[in-house]
Amino acid sequence: MSEDELIKIIDDLSGWGTSYDKLVIRGVVVEAVHELYVALDTRNTEIAGLRKALESLRVKNHFVNEDDCWYSCPMSDSYCGEDRRDVCNCGMHRTNAIINKALKGAAK
Repeated sequence: MSEDELIKIIDDLSGWGTSYDKLVIRGVVVEAVHELYVALDTRNTEIAGLRKALESLRVKNHFVNEDDCWYSCPMSDSYCGEDRRDVCNCGMHRTNAIINKALKGAAK
């Protein structure tokens, strides 16, 4: 419901209060709607900041051990061990899944 619709409802109150009463209520409604818009804008700004922070935590590459490729994640291009190459042991997928879930929650 818009601010104009609320004001129309107040103006249409027949037999209730004086014109002054309606004017006071109108002012209260306008102020309340303004505060609501400010609160929503603040919330949206905070959510945008949270989303940006979460995105910055995203892991972009599998772990690579520069000194010994044996200790790199099997899914990295640098891995030289004998484990299956389709298994991640560095937590990249798990971390990004948690971030995705948090981002999905922030969208609601």
